[in-house]
Amino acid sequence: MHLSYGLAFCIVVIGYVFALSSFAKLKDLSTYIKSVSNFRLLPPALVLISAIFFLLCEMLTAILLVFWPMAAFALAATMLTLFSIALASVLIRRIDTTCNCFGASNNTISGADLVRNAGLFICACAGLYLTIGTYSLGQISLLEWIIIGVFGSVVVMLWTQLGEIWRLLAITLQPN
Repeated sequence: MHLSYGLAFCIVVIGYVFALSSFAKLKDLSTYIKSVSNFRLLPPALVLISAIFFLLCEMLTAILLVFWPMAAFALAATMLTLFSIALASVLIRRIDTTCNCFGASNNTISGADLVRNAGLFICACAGLYLTIGTYSLGQISLLEWIIIGVFGSVVVMLWTQLGEIWRLLAITLQPN
């Protein structure tokens, strides 16, 4: 695989994930802020400012991918690490709450959320590694960008629904 294609794929995936996540949270800001509170990691006085800060960082990540991919991938990897620590903390403390990572949801946090974040973290780190190299995106034609964009979008749509897929398989594979 041409390494420029790998970099383009990482840009599409991370950009789409962070744009999707931030727009979904903006759409239902009160539910997102309540989710941050339900994690019980912060004192109530810090919940609102922290929620807004992370939302702005998500937006910044998506925007930086256009202008400064190296910084965007580093920020994405950092945020995914923090999100994963928060999710793991909720699981360890057995708090029954929803993530609402990609908008309002009734699905409680599960190990699938950690697997999802691990995959996205790997993608962000791969993108960071590839930006350190001398790989030029200028060699990629418009048609190739479209193909990479479609493929990346499908991957994101499946990967962000990993918890649903996980639950579906668990129900399907249970013995009668």
